Amino acid sequence: MTRAAGTAKAFPVLRLGDKALNWAGLLVTSMIWGTSFILIKKSLGTFNGLQIGGMRVLLTSLFFLPFFVRRWREVRRRHVVPLLVVGLFGTAVPSVLFPIAQVHIASALAGMLNSLVPFFTLIVGAAFFHTRVRPGSLAGVLVGLLGAAGLMLRDPGELLSGINAYAWLPVLSTLMYSVSVNTVRNRLQDLGALTIAAASILMMAPVGLALLLSQDPGPALASPDLGLHFLFVALLAMFSSSVAVVIFNKLISRTSALFASSSTYIIPIFAILWGISDGETIAMGQWISILLILAGVYLVNRR
Repeated sequence: MTRAAGTAKAFPVLRLGDKALNWAGLLVTSMIWGTSFILIKKSLGTFNGLQIGGMRVLLTSLFFLPFFVRRWREVRRRHVVPLLVVGLFGTAVPSVLFPIAQVHIASALAGMLNSLVPFFTLIVGAAFFHTRVRPGSLAGVLVGLLGAAGLMLRDPGELLSGINAYAWLPVLSTLMYSVSVNTVRNRLQDLGALTIAAASILMMAPVGLALLLSQDPGPALASPDLGLHFLFVALLAMFSSSVAVVIFNKLISRTSALFASSSTYIIPIFAILWGISDGETIAMGQWISILLILAGVYLVNRR
């Protein structure tokens, strides 16, 4: 008996094929990403959205650099464009859009809008990657988008108040995430999760540097909370953009794009809890809207 076989027999719960491991990975990524919105909110006390995005990309690149040095030979020419798509849409642009939005919307609302990922994952998959769509899934998309429209109202209790323009930025980010998810699932299946994460983010390092150089560092350097808020950005890079991304990419390769994006069931819970703990209030209309979104996610993923 080989060492690998003996280990699998002695610790069956750790077998890679176990569904429990998939669900554990889903829970961990959801907890990490659900916490990212409050970290962004706190970081905005010193940095602006472009600075947060630039630092997040550069710090994440540094984290992945040692892994890429050992794995760069796995990357082929056919992987370059998909990796650029994953780096740009999966990390770089959303890392800027969410902080810009959160200057004007609550962190809990940003987390709730993040729940749109499964709907766009389904739409993008059907439109560009020949993913089969059930009638029930289409119904789920309609229900979820109705809930999203409710969340985006300036005043959830007043239908005539109009859409908060800054709420479109998280929505656009979820669309980008869905493109990244489908690209990983359909164009990068022959690469490991760590290789995908490392290569895609390192391609974005020049973008992160350009974002930082475009901003005046003076106000941030003069902030009395510079060290603490930089720590928050570092935590975003280390966990939200690094550890969680690797686990998420692994989930996509082991399960499906839709299963992996179902983390949106749990992400809003943590985002809401952190927001409430920081003094944010959730209106009744927003509770109804998030329930509609989660009902839609259920319909989209129902077999």
